[in-house]
Amino acid sequence: MTWFRAVENDLVGVILDDHQHLLELFREFDCEKAKSKRKTDMAKHIIKQLALHDWLEVQFLYPTMQKIDCTATHHALDAHMEAETLIEQLLSGDMDPESEAFREQMSTLITDVRRHMMDEEFNILPQLRKHFTVTELVNRGELWEKAKACAPQNPRLAPALSLHQGITAAQLDLNPAADELSAH
Repeated sequence: MTWFRAVENDLVGVILDDHQHLLELFREFDCEKAKSKRKTDMAKHIIKQLALHDWLEVQFLYPTMQKIDCTATHHALDAHMEAETLIEQLLSGDMDPESEAFREQMSTLITDVRRHMMDEEFNILPQLRKHFTVTELVNRGELWEKAKACAPQNPRLAPALSLHQGITAAQLDLNPAADELSAH
């Protein structure tokens, strides 16, 4: 969705870029032969990228949205929890990555994430545009990119950013009611 993209590197823009990257990975996965080593490797890469994106959204997007729209936030976090459950099942080792069950579970995950991304793009991200200035969103986008660059290799294992990476707790406070932010 680029119809409400105002600035390339603001929070909305970087989330949209991540969504576009994930959609490209999903298309590649869907086009790959049913049984192949490449498809198995792609599934692992998609899962890693989804886990990273999920971690970033939970750190940056949803604390903000909780202050703006509790209902939308709870709905989105439910979708994240469902995706996390599917990811955990895929990573549990109970399914052979080359099995039909694994491919079906992966397809379910991709379908659910596509639906969730559309919901974010039409219902959540526009609210960020409404409640924050361009400068505030650019600052948050820069923090997102910095966090992405120093994120743990397995985001599922890390509950929070390492503060020694130069991202302070205050920078992660995305409360639109905070004095530094001018919600409008």
